[in-house]
Amino acid sequence: MAAKQIKYNAIDYDNLVAIVNSMDCAFVYVNNEFKIVLANNQAKELIRNVKKGEPIEVNTDFFDYFSKEDIKKVKSILLKISRKEQHIEIMPFITKDKKSILKKVVYSPVFNDLNQVIGFTYQIFDQNEAIITEKYKLLTKVGRIGYWYYKPNTDEFYLSESLLELLNLKENEIPKKLNDWLNYLENGSKIVFLDFISNVLKHPNKIYEVEVNLSFISYGVESICIRGYFPTNSGSNGLKIIGSMTDVTNRNQSISSLNTALERYRNIFDNSSELYIIISSDGKVKAYNKLASLFTRKFHNKDLILDSNITEYLMESEREDFLNAIKTAFTGQMSIIERKYNNDGDDLWYEFRFIPLKDKSEKYKEIFIEAYDITKRKKDEEKLRESEARLNDYSNELEQINKRKDKFFSLVAHDLRSPFTGLLGLAEVLNSTIDTMSVEDIREVAKQIHMSAKQIYNLLENLLEWSRLQRGITKYFKVDIPVKNLVDKIINLYSNNAAQKNIKLESKIPPETIIKADMNMFELVVRNLISNAVKFTKHGGTVTVEYQKTSEYDNIIVKDTGVGMSEENARKLFEIDRDYVTKGTGGETGTGLGLILCKEHLDKNGGKISVKSKKGEGSTFVVSFPRT
Repeated sequence: MAAKQIKYNAIDYDNLVAIVNSMDCAFVYVNNEFKIVLANNQAKELIRNVKKGEPIEVNTDFFDYFSKEDIKKVKSILLKISRKEQHIEIMPFITKDKKSILKKVVYSPVFNDLNQVIGFTYQIFDQNEAIITEKYKLLTKVGRIGYWYYKPNTDEFYLSESLLELLNLKENEIPKKLNDWLNYLENGSKIVFLDFISNVLKHPNKIYEVEVNLSFISYGVESICIRGYFPTNSGSNGLKIIGSMTDVTNRNQSISSLNTALERYRNIFDNSSELYIIISSDGKVKAYNKLASLFTRKFHNKDLILDSNITEYLMESEREDFLNAIKTAFTGQMSIIERKYNNDGDDLWYEFRFIPLKDKSEKYKEIFIEAYDITKRKKDEEKLRESEARLNDYSNELEQINKRKDKFFSLVAHDLRSPFTGLLGLAEVLNSTIDTMSVEDIREVAKQIHMSAKQIYNLLENLLEWSRLQRGITKYFKVDIPVKNLVDKIINLYSNNAAQKNIKLESKIPPETIIKADMNMFELVVRNLISNAVKFTKHGGTVTVEYQKTSEYDNIIVKDTGVGMSEENARKLFEIDRDYVTKGTGGETGTGLGLILCKEHLDKNGGKISVKSKKGEGSTFVVSFPRT
């Protein structure tokens, strides 16, 4: 809803106070610092400090008048206000005698001449009066009866459209002040009506009735029965008498019209899309509509019967909640219950409201029970909770990704710096001493430059592969792989490295072994494992490649008799944000990315990798490729 722009020009403060005190509502003006600038008398009567119990005062903090649990809700409303939107809601307030009454609360932004929000107003309207007004408006739609009100403070007099039609009053004849209306009454009736107004104001919450004669005859109407009521909750600065006027010239005609009205009300009551039940103080059903009967028949296997006890229609699982709600309602407080019912396998949610009804003696004698189907709302709430949970998971995942990324960049920078430092140092040596170096010295420096460049190249290759995996652009194609042949080729690649350290490098894979997997992924994984095994195996050690078949996986096992590692370090091998890189037994260096790439490839293909190792006794890596 677009907010109404309220602008305050320079005005005498006393006049401003007088204006807000004449309002028909509690009114509070709060600035951008959440300090109360202005509060009228009705606000001081209704709003009190949560801790001290004192009436609302200017120059105090707006949040002092809300409980801790309500402050969060109010702040979210104020955020909406800051976007120049008005907010309206119905909420309960506790009266001095500890009763709960419904009020309409309106938050509205306040603008300066530059259309900037400089604060907001907080207005509380009497919702009970609105309910009474609506009930009278319903009556104006049926027969020769209408709704009227009179505000003594402003001398405003109002007749509903139905009364204007009944009296055949044209637009220029509509009474807008009390004297305007008195002009339509006979002289004797004028005094009677003024006495009637006086009695209504002297005795709040009591309905008065008076009969007056018109000074003219319109459509056969000569006499009118006027009823009036002054609700105390209209406030001292918002006096308002409300009531009805009925043509009593022909009482039989009036009774007939009333019966018609009641029948129409019954039709509305019966054909409503909401469930209605009225019960007495002893729990007996006094009225119900068709939907209520269908409801009990469907979910409780019973037809509603007048004067039967409401407990007959309660399931054991809901009995306690419903009886407590009824008990609370008879104390004057509305209760709300949400219940879930099963409808042929589908869950249906209903919200039940237990509304207390007073009789003429102002005692709570009946409870009005209304129920709404809130299944859609519940499903929307569940979807919202699921969305919030997913969003929270995404947020946590993103946070972890950012942490891993930062650690990853740190590792990459460290791994690049070492070989570049060596490369630059060797290049400097060549540049400054090449004229005095022997061919053997130059060859040795060139060999070391080659090793550094190869290390940098391998790191960049791994980085490129890791980047492809993160972006999801790596494609996999499963084929039948002759494992024995491919493993032998990989072993041949590292035979020179193994020979330099007198390592026995062998394959124990049966010749007929076939694995269905992506060829590039298989080769990358096995090559990394064999390379690492040779790198960390001591002189004279052994590296063995084996095959194992299970019901779910084809396993490639790479064993070595190398240096091994602790369990703690073994857990770090496959985590990019863990810093665990060591040199081989021959001084070989690496980036630590190889095993991480292996794991990510396998994860994307439903495979897995594990390691068992003991420091000083070697390691066993098991790579599992899914058989399906």
